[in-house]
Amino acid sequence: MNYKEENKKSLKILDCTLRDGGYYNNWDFDIDLIREHIDVIRSCNIDILELGFRSLINDQYKGPLAFTRDDFLEKFDSKNLKIAVMVNIKEFENHNEIKNKINRLFPFESNNSKVDIIRLACTYEEIDIAKVVYQLLKEKGFEICINIMHGAFLDFKNLRNIANSIKKLSLSAIYLADSTGSMDSIEYNSKLKILAQETNFDIGIHAHNNLGKAPDNTLSSISMGSTWLDATILGMGRGPGNTDIEELLISLTPKYREKINIIPLINHSKKWFEKLKEKHKWGKNRFYFLSAKYKIHPSFIQTMLTDSRYSTAEIIGAIDYLKNDKSRTFNSHKLLKARTFFEGKPRGQDAPKNKIKQEKILLLGNSEGILNFKDKLEEFISNENLYVIGINSKSYINQELIDARVFAHPMRLLADNISFEFLNQLIITPYSMLPEKIKLKLKNNRVLDYGLEIERSTMESLKNYCTIPSPIALAYALATLGATDVNNIILAGFDGYPKGDIRNQEVESIFAIFKKKYEKINIYSITPTNYFNVSSKSIYGFNL
Repeated sequence: MNYKEENKKSLKILDCTLRDGGYYNNWDFDIDLIREHIDVIRSCNIDILELGFRSLINDQYKGPLAFTRDDFLEKFDSKNLKIAVMVNIKEFENHNEIKNKINRLFPFESNNSKVDIIRLACTYEEIDIAKVVYQLLKEKGFEICINIMHGAFLDFKNLRNIANSIKKLSLSAIYLADSTGSMDSIEYNSKLKILAQETNFDIGIHAHNNLGKAPDNTLSSISMGSTWLDATILGMGRGPGNTDIEELLISLTPKYREKINIIPLINHSKKWFEKLKEKHKWGKNRFYFLSAKYKIHPSFIQTMLTDSRYSTAEIIGAIDYLKNDKSRTFNSHKLLKARTFFEGKPRGQDAPKNKIKQEKILLLGNSEGILNFKDKLEEFISNENLYVIGINSKSYINQELIDARVFAHPMRLLADNISFEFLNQLIITPYSMLPEKIKLKLKNNRVLDYGLEIERSTMESLKNYCTIPSPIALAYALATLGATDVNNIILAGFDGYPKGDIRNQEVESIFAIFKKKYEKINIYSITPTNYFNVSSKSIYGFNL
């Protein structure tokens, strides 16, 4: 199919800000924002506005644009603007329920609905289901586009198979989406060219900005025949975001489009979306860059970045795990495994009770608040001759007073800038389960090799390994001590996180599970703590 640059009318801009941006706020946008957004998109002569998803899945709170129901659309004036919604084909895995689901999702014919265009998002493997859904929706009179996801994973043969499978359909456009943001313009254009040559459909591009190449990929695709271009305000979208619509419109003028007044769009962006970007912080960064390099779905990165439980070391470790796995689609269970990092059955060579023989242990946390008690704490440790175990590598007291350190995650051992061979401290870690490059780092250290596995809401201390509810060092330390003859665990430096931080819930749960499982072990804090599952004493008092 030949495209002439002077045919300006053939180019269509599709704004999917609210649909793709909804991944950051569960599609719960202010009603006034939505109303103004519709007005602004129309005033800028943008061709199509994709407002949200149309979905039957309702397993948690989501805002109205996760469903974009007809009764919700009736609240808005969308005259002289084509409205689109996206449907995920993965919702139609059961063939026997497809027709019923379509009738529930789209109860009205197109002439009685405010929806004009339905975009079907599917993988290569789902194309046959997409064709069935297409036929049912086409009978209702809707315009249909098919969005092929995970474009970076598809070779030319895959694309030709897709083209041959759908070329007899009556589609408004066939899209190729770079879900992992991994392609440069050369690769992207070569794949779009296959679709353009093998079908008579308009070609669409939906680029992600992991590598910072979404704008260039979108613009350069025009020469390969793309006429449907997706973009969002300030690039708002899942993970690193998409092509910036303000920049796209400026770049298209006047070669492909008559001059457009984008002032309303910029004012709208400043009023609403700059605040949203400050809050949700979408856009390219080093983690999204790595995810693109290894073709990891950006939702893995977005989930970790918005979850304060993930340290930088854990994110890097998770990426290292996911790059060796098939991580083109997001899966929360897979992310938990990545956070754990370890593969295979839990195993260790040591029994903790053979190396830790004291009955009273001081467990040292990482809160900076411990600096307020540094002198008193060091005096207390020396006077009581306490055995001290530090969590990870941070230390706010004299190193010589620390007998052992606990590392539950191998990336901590790589990330923490410490030469362990110079520390005369026992390293407690699942050594047998570590990658070889990390074992080498500990070759000159004394090690307590105690294995671990993760199982929700469970803590159990066996001879050579433990089961803990989450892969953090505190849980591992407590389970390790549960395998010894300790009867008193004194905590210092466990202040707690700021109010509302999800890590508080995780730590509270760990303490609660430990206390229930090990009733005979007395555990208490001698420095201030916000954890209500831990009893407290004062470091300045008696009977510690």
